[in-house]
Amino acid sequence: MLNSGSAFSFAPAFVRRSKSPLYYRKLQVQADQSALAELVFILRQHQHQTGWVLLVAPNQLPDKSRLAACGVDLSRVLLIQQKQISNIDTVLAYALASSTCAAVVVWQDQFSEQSLYRYQDLAELHQTCFYQLSTLDEQPVFQNTTH
Repeated sequence: MLNSGSAFSFAPAFVRRSKSPLYYRKLQVQADQSALAELVFILRQHQHQTGWVLLVAPNQLPDKSRLAACGVDLSRVLLIQQKQISNIDTVLAYALASSTCAAVVVWQDQFSEQSLYRYQDLAELHQTCFYQLSTLDEQPVFQNTTH
């Protein structure tokens, strides 16, 4: 069960021209958190589908024991670490076009608009869910100094 106090939210995806379902979601995570709640949410969504859930360049390696304790089946999860990637664009394009991935999760704050549209189109065309975990910027706290 997800904690209702979880620090993530769904960011609206770009408005699409087609009427087919969207396969892209951007999830905002706190900079100092491991995104456990978000991963549990995603992995549970896809654990009974055919295909892998590919985790691309996570900021921190997910804790297998914590995920398993949340009831997540890790036998359908693949992980590519940042140090294994020479070109993230190529990795994402191949993964989204692959018939073996049910979902692709990437830890990346920014993509060019053109790249993001390309990933969304590939995800829709191949019916592969694409999740972008993006760091939620902390808003500065201003104190009222007027009396």
